[in-house]
Amino acid sequence: MNDNTFTIYDVAREAGVSPATVSKVLNNRKGVGTATAQKIKNILAETGFCLKKQASYNRNIGIVMHPAAGAFLDSYTLQLVAKCYDEIMARNYSLQFINPQYNGSDSFLKNIFHNNDHLLGIIALASHQNFNFCKEVLEHSPKFPGVVIGKLNNVPINSIPAAGNHFWADDFSAGYQLATLFLRLNHKRYCIVTATLQDRGHMHRLEGIKAALSLGGITGDAVTVHEVKEDLCNSGNQLAMQVACRKNDYDAFIFTNGSICAGFVVGCVNMQLRIPEQFSVAGFEDGQELEHLPLPITAMHTPAALLASAAMNSLLAQLNGKAMPKPCMMHHRLCRRNTVCKR
Repeated sequence: MNDNTFTIYDVAREAGVSPATVSKVLNNRKGVGTATAQKIKNILAETGFCLKKQASYNRNIGIVMHPAAGAFLDSYTLQLVAKCYDEIMARNYSLQFINPQYNGSDSFLKNIFHNNDHLLGIIALASHQNFNFCKEVLEHSPKFPGVVIGKLNNVPINSIPAAGNHFWADDFSAGYQLATLFLRLNHKRYCIVTATLQDRGHMHRLEGIKAALSLGGITGDAVTVHEVKEDLCNSGNQLAMQVACRKNDYDAFIFTNGSICAGFVVGCVNMQLRIPEQFSVAGFEDGQELEHLPLPITAMHTPAALLASAAMNSLLAQLNGKAMPKPCMMHHRLCRRNTVCKR
């Protein structure tokens, strides 16, 4: 039989072993018993897989990016990719970027692995553009080894059999914690600036902020929500110019996105607006765009390193036929700096 759709995962199922064991046989590595190795070789020979695959097969892990222009301009995505890269390289794997055009087909995941015959598994970064694809990853793992980083819309915890390959940050609690800091410092008038609310993470951050403010008695005209859909850094800069050109209505600015926050702070410096004397400022993600500003910004530090490490551990468990960990939610860390003060 010469089945051109046969993959390493099909070979593993036929032989009753893990994909990692098949990998060892393909690459002539030690650690596989003689009888098992021969069984795998027989299956490879019967399918024609060995001759077709062996030359190109290696230890590649794919990262499925958001299928949208400007994905690398987002600080959170950059941090996740960088940390995933570190985890992948530390374990002697290689990295491959994949940007699939999801068509909803049941065989879509299988086609990805077949068309990338050197691919061992994938790490999918969830966004509103690829929620359906990420659900497919969760539903079909470990048949096609993969993990998802990021909370999906309408996917309750433990609703998917393979939910142990799903990791996300608790954005609601992070927003609540940041707003609580402002309440303790007696801020009364808030401008909350958020990236597009199609993004589940930013939506949860905003919900957490508003929940804390409401509990603290801050409602109605005392809270303004400003949504930014594109050109994040420049939009933050423009907001600073608007504040400089009129009487400031706010004593607190909270940004759910680091790039918008960075643009705003640069604009404030250029306009000679004084932070925190005139108003306090805090953001999210605590990425590079906030590290190189004239002012160190109070921010909720994203748990990118923890998410990447947990995702890679889950992927390795799938590849080695071990039990996957439970679904896991990571927590942001508040980094308070000199851009907030008591009113």
